[in-house]
Amino acid sequence: MDDGGSVAVIESRRGDRDGRTWCYWETGDALLPEAVSKSWNRWEVRTTRGATVACDVDHPYRMVRAHDYRAAARRRLDGATSSLIVDGTLVVGTLERTGPPAVAWRAPHVVDARGPALAGPVPPGRVALYQRFVGRWIRTTRALFDDSTITLMDFPDVEPGQDVRFFYVLPVAPDLALVECTVFARSPAGDIPFRAEISAYLMRRWGLSSDEWTIEGEEAGCIPMTDAPPAVTASRCAALGMRAGIARSSTGYAFTRIQIAARAAATAIRVGDQPGAVRDRLRTRVLDAVFLRFLRDHPEAAPAVFLRMFDRVPGSLTVRFLTERSSLLDDLRLILALPKQVFLVAAVRTARERVGALAR
Repeated sequence: MDDGGSVAVIESRRGDRDGRTWCYWETGDALLPEAVSKSWNRWEVRTTRGATVACDVDHPYRMVRAHDYRAAARRRLDGATSSLIVDGTLVVGTLERTGPPAVAWRAPHVVDARGPALAGPVPPGRVALYQRFVGRWIRTTRALFDDSTITLMDFPDVEPGQDVRFFYVLPVAPDLALVECTVFARSPAGDIPFRAEISAYLMRRWGLSSDEWTIEGEEAGCIPMTDAPPAVTASRCAALGMRAGIARSSTGYAFTRIQIAARAAATAIRVGDQPGAVRDRLRTRVLDAVFLRFLRDHPEAAPAVFLRMFDRVPGSLTVRFLTERSSLLDDLRLILALPKQVFLVAAVRTARERVGALAR
């Protein structure tokens, strides 16, 4: 952004063929609502020992496809002489780009949103998991998906010592759904048979043999889930999005949080300030740190805990908690709904690790 208010968006992808899918609960904070392609008011959480269904009609769950989002952004920017989108350009430094010929971009304000920056071990007293996933758009030969309800989590039976894993289903039509296998892994690398697990899940849940469905698209990713503070960026370069550690550590949710941070960064630049880091309130950071340790240390207990949490509190309260709008009373109700011993152990371990790290 230059002093006159013009903006250049430098994008490594080319065109609007990006197949990623983002979802969020509607709170009025998301930008470009016209990019939404599907909404749901109901969701379910399933385990091999039970299931629960909840809803919040005032805050529906929205789906946005990346190509729709980019198209909506381009429509808004059409005719705006102060804005420029540069496609197919890989940024390799704070103010550099590659490609023939090499070009240096210079601006008084730089916002770096190139993706996750977490690398290597986290500092002592902190925890990192990696939300690794593969999703496939599945077209079936018969109508069988309930497109009024998303499957937020469907936990299979797992072997002792395995990481938390579950399936996530976004049904957009009776014969079309995004079916995703997600693992909260301890490492961002390593082989996980995501695609084989999706195939087995289609058979197990809906009785779909391999000749009864086709793949219309695939997407994959890895989201750091950590209570470690984000890496410090250059003094004149503000980090944004995943690079700024904006994903919520206990869930990996980031879409609306990035929108809020982007709006705050734009406001700061507009008034001549340097964009600053966005921090969650202390209560949220403490609860997320404890929950993250629980997920790391007791993955075998996660299915029962998630089922209990979604079953024992109203859907609207759950959404308030997941979107950082919960009151102290909301948080207390949620805590009381969870098993006490395992989270007390996680809380004590969190405190002990943090104190030990300070003493080093």
